[in-house]
Amino acid sequence: TLRVSVEQADSKLNPLVTRVNPEYLVAELPYSSLTRLKVDMSAEPDLAESWANSADLTEWTFVLRKGLTFHDGSPCTSADVVATFEAILDPKTASPARQNVGPVTKVAAKDETTVVFTLSAPFADLPVTLAYLNAKIVPAAVIKGGLEKLDREAIGTGPFKLVSFEP
Repeated sequence: TLRVSVEQADSKLNPLVTRVNPEYLVAELPYSSLTRLKVDMSAEPDLAESWANSADLTEWTFVLRKGLTFHDGSPCTSADVVATFEAILDPKTASPARQNVGPVTKVAAKDETTVVFTLSAPFADLPVTLAYLNAKIVPAAVIKGGLEKLDREAIGTGPFKLVSFEP
């Protein structure tokens, strides 16, 4: 059991739109990204087990670990990654990650566990920027149903499962 108390009330639990430190702290625990940062600030696998880039650094392919599930028991697949990044890139979502994940123009699922990012320019740091706090993967079904569900509920793949939220 981990109880977290913060000095400022969290207005949202949705990791795609968190903006202040207490929100980042709370959203960090139940969610995962494709990559995470090591102590030396280089990228290491999180939901992705591996990645590769094209020679010109404008296409990146990430392979997800097999058997990933969200806290509600639904599988976490490449479709969830695509839906998450489409939401991040949509100006209507107003995600801070839109400007921070790099020059991503398209995200596509190659199969159930493979995601391809197409970039508008060469970008060697994509694996590092995908560890950004607002680039947490959320279920595609939640995105389709409306992101406001994540304002008070957390459905992630991270190490902690939210039991209750008392703003």
